[in-house]
Formats: sequence, structure tokens, C-alpha cells
Amino acid sequence: MKTYALALLFAISAHAGEINLVAQIRTFFADGAETQRVRFAGTAEDHHVSIDSDGAVEKLANGTRFTFQKISTAIVELHPSPVSKDKPIATENLPEYRKAALAQLPVGNMDAKIVEETPDAHPINGWKSLSFTCEYTLNGAKLRSGVTYVTLAEGPQILMTARASAEQFEGTAARANSLIRSWFTLKHNQEPRPS
Repeated sequence: MKTYALALLFAISAHAGEINLVAQIRTFFADGAETQRVRFAGTAEDHHVSIDSDGAVEKLANGTRFTFQKISTAIVELHPSPVSKDKPIATENLPEYRKAALAQLPVGNMDAKIVEETPDAHPINGWKSLSFTCEYTLNGAKLRSGVTYVTLAEGPQILMTARASAEQFEGTAARANSLIRSWFTLKHNQEPRPS
């Protein structure tokens, strides 16, 4: 399935190989609709997200990319967090998280700034999270990126970044949030049930 991508970069990652974020993809058909389940192998458990038939999944060297037909420029990517494991999401570590968020923006960006900071952006599953929205210009186009750090209840931290044109950012961020909220964990070799 071919999609055109303006980037929604949803980079999810874990430290020290605790979760391998290169996708293993399964497609299910339930009630006549196609659903893709994406599996990420963990040390003790496997982690999954769901994506509907509007989405496509591409394996990357150290992560996964998601694109969406209905938002032709959207991309979601999952990658390792650049923040050291010994720097938990806490007030005293905010400067390092801000610096790391700006470092996720595309090379060559200009006039980058953080315009919004949201603590506990995803208060589900016992997670800790911190989200930033950044604005910048790249090749004359105004873009926005969302960068969210999620520390899973199991301990590993995930980086979620989102990038899109200013006009498509809201829809792109909504798709990213839907993706992260579909995250679930199963023991090794336990099969997910189709939704």
C-alpha cells in the first residue's frame, strides 16, 4: 500500500534493547475490516499497537514508520529514546528533555522553538510521559513536530515524535495519540485477538 508522507514522526523507543522497535507485522480481518497489529519484541513480554487499513507500516533500521492515506503527508516513526535511562521524567531533568526534543527535528530546520509543553500527556497504563510541540521552518515550509517521552510501567522509556505541516499537524497528532493508546502487552508467544 503506497502512501505519500509528510512526516508525523511518532518515535517510540526503549533503552538497552529492552524492546526491539523494528516491527513484526500481522494483518487480521474482523467484521470485514482489515486491521494490522504491529509487534515489538521485549525482553520478557511482547508489545503491540493496532493500525487500521488506512495505515501502512515500514520497517526501519532501528524502528518502525507508519504512514496514513487519509493524511497524505503523515508519518509515524518509532525509535530509541535519546535520553539517558538515569534521567527520569522529572522537573530537574526538563532542560535535557527540551534539548533532546529539539534535536529530533529534521536537519536544516530554522527558527525552531518549543511552543507547548505538556506533562503527563498519556496518563494511562501507569505510564509517565512528557510532551512537547515544536514549530520550525524547513525548505520554506512551516512545520510542527510533537515529541513525547513515555516511560512504560515496565520501565523502558519510549520517545514519541510527530512531524507534519502546520495545516495537517492536528490530524497527524490525533493519529499518533490513537496509535500510542492502542499499545498493549502480552507474554511471549501469546497471540493477540483480532479487534
